[in-house]
Amino acid sequence: MASNTRIPQDWLVKTCEFAGPLNSTMKPTGAPMQDLSLSVIHESTTVGIKEKAELKVIYFAGVENELKQRLTRIVEDLGGMVDADGNGGVSHLITPAVTNGIKIVKGIARGLWVLTPEFLTQCRKEGRFVSEEPYEHGQSGKTNDNNTKIGEKYEQGRRLATVCRPWRLEVASSPEYVCGAYSGWNVVVCGGILAEAVVELIKLAGGNAQMHHDIGANFTGLTHALFESKNCGYYEKSARKLLELKIPIHRLDHPIDFLIKEQQNNRNISSTTGAPKKQAERVKPRIFEEASASRRPSGLTLSFDDWRKLRAGTMGNR
Repeated sequence: MASNTRIPQDWLVKTCEFAGPLNSTMKPTGAPMQDLSLSVIHESTTVGIKEKAELKVIYFAGVENELKQRLTRIVEDLGGMVDADGNGGVSHLITPAVTNGIKIVKGIARGLWVLTPEFLTQCRKEGRFVSEEPYEHGQSGKTNDNNTKIGEKYEQGRRLATVCRPWRLEVASSPEYVCGAYSGWNVVVCGGILAEAVVELIKLAGGNAQMHHDIGANFTGLTHALFESKNCGYYEKSARKLLELKIPIHRLDHPIDFLIKEQQNNRNISSTTGAPKKQAERVKPRIFEEASASRRPSGLTLSFDDWRKLRAGTMGNR
């Protein structure tokens, strides 16, 4: 027999109130369900991507320990990160003066911001990360004023300072250098501890490099070879084979020389044509056989006679 019990009309409303609303639009008697709409998911993931893209990851070179500690605190207080050696996913290099040290060269070759410590001092004053451009080495015709020592390697540092900004822009915008200044390089490096550092430098800046003892006698696909002068005697057989294969041989500091000369070539082409350089217009480095002076600049290709002079220590390693 059917029950005559009558269900109150407000039963459904009361049940919903007891259980909590079914979505975020109902009156908040209980906790609303999480809004999983596509617009909210997109917004949350986009914010995460933006925050990651804007993260400042900084490393230091040539900064005294006491100052480095103060600058590190500034970076961390502002939400940035400090990398010990610059081999990770870094975005900025802070250095008082540009030299030809490996830590600085790899910052330039990777297209990083290369800035003076005053950048972080100003960030502390304003309580936020400020615009980098006024503090970029070589910017607005500035010279490497903090580097006052006399000598060839310091002169090389002054020239490197002038290409910090051009290489940053080149790596950021040119498909040719999308992975760094050494994109497309495939190099064998002959030498000791310094040679190992050069291998790391080339790899970090988009190229491929291996030590001689890792590659053996297989020189297939090499674009060039780098030799450390004091260890040349160990590699005479390899040098002969490289020259027979017409693979250019350079001094170990060729990656530094390349950073300077490539940008000089680009500026020369732009000034004479009034237009940016094209790949076909790239100025190739001249080889030693075409030079007449007994002392040649570093980074040029050696003939075997010049290689033997380098081995004997009778050629200046400029």
